[in-house]
Amino acid sequence: MEKANVKGLIYEFPMGVAVLKGGNSLQVEIANAEFMKAVGHGECTEADRSRDFYDCIYGQDAGAFEDMIEKCREKKKAEEIEIRIISGQGQICWVKFWCSIYYYKT
Repeated sequence: MEKANVKGLIYEFPMGVAVLKGGNSLQVEIANAEFMKAVGHGECTEADRSRDFYDCIYGQDAGAFEDMIEKCREKKKAEEIEIRIISGQGQICWVKFWCSIYYYKT
């Protein structure tokens, strides 16, 4: 699927959806309004895109998030996890993530 098609679909979803890219650090490449609201931010700004997404994850939950990503890679199927994130207002809240790894042409 082409990147432009993915981006259009993401903005249309009624639930929070984001595409994160990276390896040792993760940046938000695309995020719809519902995702940004769930993580306690307004629209996805350039500052949000350049920020390491791991900075949004509550420190004690980062390892579990990394383990879930590794399971996605190994099993080649979607995984879900509920972790704490630090919102844009500095509050700690629980968010359930359903994650899948995919590759697309740039």
